[in-house]
Amino acid sequence: MYYFRRQISRKRALLIVLALSFIILLLPHMLRFARDNSSLIGYESYYNAWHSSQADGRFVLVEHNPLGYEGVKDIFDPYQLLLSLVSIFLDIGLVSRLIPFIMGIASALLFYLILPKLELTENKAFLSTLFFISSPIFIYIFSVSSRYSLVVLLNLVGLYAFMRNRRYFYLALVSYMLITFFGVFDSLASCAILLIYTIFNKKNKRRFYIILVSMFVTSFIYYGIIYMNLGLPEHINGISAGFLQQFITALGARTGFSIFMLFLVASGVIASWKQKKIYYPLYLFMFLFTLSSIYLGPFANIYLNFIFSGFAGMTIFTLIRRRWELNIIRNLLLAIILCGIIFSSFSYITQLSVSGPDDDMIFPLLWLGKHTDNADVVLSHPQNSYIIRMFAAKTPFTDMSYNYAYYDYTFGSTLREKTAGRIFHSRYLQNATALLDENNISYIYIDNQMKKGLVWKEDKQEFLFLLRNKENFKRIIKTDNAEIYQYIGKTG
Repeated sequence: MYYFRRQISRKRALLIVLALSFIILLLPHMLRFARDNSSLIGYESYYNAWHSSQADGRFVLVEHNPLGYEGVKDIFDPYQLLLSLVSIFLDIGLVSRLIPFIMGIASALLFYLILPKLELTENKAFLSTLFFISSPIFIYIFSVSSRYSLVVLLNLVGLYAFMRNRRYFYLALVSYMLITFFGVFDSLASCAILLIYTIFNKKNKRRFYIILVSMFVTSFIYYGIIYMNLGLPEHINGISAGFLQQFITALGARTGFSIFMLFLVASGVIASWKQKKIYYPLYLFMFLFTLSSIYLGPFANIYLNFIFSGFAGMTIFTLIRRRWELNIIRNLLLAIILCGIIFSSFSYITQLSVSGPDDDMIFPLLWLGKHTDNADVVLSHPQNSYIIRMFAAKTPFTDMSYNYAYYDYTFGSTLREKTAGRIFHSRYLQNATALLDENNISYIYIDNQMKKGLVWKEDKQEFLFLLRNKENFKRIIKTDNAEIYQYIGKTG
């Protein structure tokens, strides 16, 4: 604790941040390889990998998988185009790991460099950055091949360039204009962060207005082209799980916050409340984005993480520097918080390293692609749609790409998802086979997650029980984590 009575040098802080972010982002992949699992982390990784392989010179629009219903409509975002470009020279699996990894380290360094320009001391900036790189959100978006790895980096590059002199303004302008291609919400969130800085630093108002108008014009033209060609999105994501399950990692959130982080943020807000006239833009930002996370879930949390990390770092610094009657109490409290943060981060890294998909899930799809007709349709949960595309070279009946680059894993959005839900929850064989015949479904791919809560709560429940009918279904391959059934009872 004595160490923080003196200012840490910027060079030393940058080296520590570089080393820690390198280790933190390497760990999920190393733990995964140690378990003999060579698959990419997360289904989102395969969503982006497949799209990057389909770019083929098309930069704006693509329509695929008609299946007799409305065609699934999708667009390429800059992250997928970047993957496509780099994968010309390197294997897509390596690219999907390497690009987020590099972006994560760059984001950690930029986050640290930005904070002193917000009038935080080097020690406060260093502590805040440690919270930033140990947060589950940082670990997730830079371990998984996620579009948000580029979104976060562009935000940090844009803000850092905006803070510098006029020579860097065009870099900021390009960064923020690129963000508009990821979605309306990301554009609004990025503008909100830039607005907060502009309120604190009124010298940059003119540059802020230039960026704001440029983003608006770019968004208007880009989404005007999309909506004229594809129509408005048929479904906008809503969060089916409870708010806390989307907000706190201990309750199952993929991109949420640890309980210790939330405790420190709350303490920081309370401690700074006496200066609420200064901090009101931050309070308003946190309130609005916490409110929006009820609906948008992980998307809003990613932006909240910037502010939360700053408050957590300032709270810890205050605890270290304040006078205590008994230093042992201070040291004990700090030790508890530190151990809690380390434990929750490592627990999340371990959990992420064993998350799906895995090699046992992919092997049956490779077998299916090798031994059957590529024109066949495979029924599964929407989250499996892109591993089916990549490894079985088949058309998945359900697809998680219908919402214009936002993925969802529900059964309530389009006619296909609703039909899949009706099949999986069928209790009568005649109803299930009629739907299978009507939609030309040849194979059913089922993994353990589907059996353990994702679709069914019990084994041999509903459609799982119907699969035991050998006159209509034949199990053609099975591993520990997945199995494939062939539908052999077609009436046509």
